[in-house]
Amino acid sequence: ARKKGFATAHIWACPPLKGDDYIFYAKPEDQKTPRDARLRQWYMDMLVECQKRNICGKVTNMYDLYFANEKLDATAVPYFEGDYFPGEAENIIKEIIDGGGKKGPSGSKKSKKKSNKSKRNGRMDDDDLVANGILDGPKSFQEGGRDEVMLKMGETIHPMKDSFIVAFLNWSGAQPENLIVPDSVMQCRNDNPQVQEAPNRKRDFRGETRTLDGRLVKVIDDDDEDMDCEFFNNRQAFLNLCRGNHYQFDELRRAKHTSMMVLWHLHNKDAPKFVQQCAACNREILTGTRYHCNTCADYDLCEECYRKPDTNRGSCTHRLQPVAVETENNQDGQAGSSNGLTEAQRRERQRNLQ
Repeated sequence: ARKKGFATAHIWACPPLKGDDYIFYAKPEDQKTPRDARLRQWYMDMLVECQKRNICGKVTNMYDLYFANEKLDATAVPYFEGDYFPGEAENIIKEIIDGGGKKGPSGSKKSKKKSNKSKRNGRMDDDDLVANGILDGPKSFQEGGRDEVMLKMGETIHPMKDSFIVAFLNWSGAQPENLIVPDSVMQCRNDNPQVQEAPNRKRDFRGETRTLDGRLVKVIDDDDEDMDCEFFNNRQAFLNLCRGNHYQFDELRRAKHTSMMVLWHLHNKDAPKFVQQCAACNREILTGTRYHCNTCADYDLCEECYRKPDTNRGSCTHRLQPVAVETENNQDGQAGSSNGLTEAQRRERQRNLQ
C-alpha cells in the first residue's frame, strides 16, 4: 500500500457482536469473538512488529491526531465507507440544527427545573446569562473558536480513543516527524538489521524469481492490471454479495466454493451477481420472467414451471409476483442472452458449479 502512495493506515478496533457478520457471511459457530482489549492489543502487537521491520513509523489515535487540535474542523477528519465517523457526524449535525437535541417533554421539564432552581437561588447560570445577552456565547470556528461538530464528536470518542488507531507508513514522501518510533523499537532495529524488510527483487521477463536457496518460484503479479469490481469497493457490498448467493464460510468445503465463486465474479464483471434458482427444477433463472413469493424466503419459479399445472410447489401456497429478470443486455435495450454468454458457455458454467 505504501508503495502506491498511501501515507497512513486507519484501524477501527471494534469486534462484532456474537452472531453478527462483518465481512464474511456465516462464520463457524465455534469461532470465538475477541473482546475490545484483546483485539486492540492484537493490532498494537502487529503494528509494533511493523515498526521493527521499518514498514511504519509513529502510531497514534484519531483523537490525538485530529480532535485534540483546536485549529482543525470536521473536514480534516478522513471519512471511510461504513466507518464510525460519518454516521456520528450526521447525528451531531442534526442535533446542532435541532437545538442540541433538547426538544421534547423531557428537555422542557429539565429546563423548567433548571430555571426554577436558578430563580430560587437568586442567581442566573451561564446558559441564562448567554440567553439574556449578558454574556457572549461560544465563538464560532470562523471567529477563532472550536468547531462545534469536532468538539462534540471528540467528547463522544474520547473514552474509546484507543480503538481508533492511526499508523504512519514509511513511504517515499513520509515526513521525518511521522517516522519517530519508541527507543525499544530503534534498539531492535539496530540489533537485528536483517529483520527489516528485504529490498524488492526484480523479476525477469517471464515473471519468475528465485528463493534464497536457489529454487525457481513462479510469481503472478496481480498489480500489473487493476481489476475494479463494485462488490470489492467496501465490506458491505461484499457481505451483500455473499448473503444474496449464500456464499458461506462456516465449513471448509463451503469456504472453498465461496472463494471460487468470488474469483469468478471478479473475472466476469458483466455476469449477473444475484441469480435466482427455480424452486421446482433447480435451474438458474437467467432470462424472461421469474415468479417470486413475497412470503416464503428465497422462493422463485421459472416461467416454464409456473405455467405447468402439475408443478410441485412444495409448501408454498401463496400468490407469486412476476418479476422481470434484469440483465446487462436488457438494460441496454438489446435482446438476446442475459449476460453475453452463449448457451454452451452457460452449460459449461453449470457443470463447473456442480
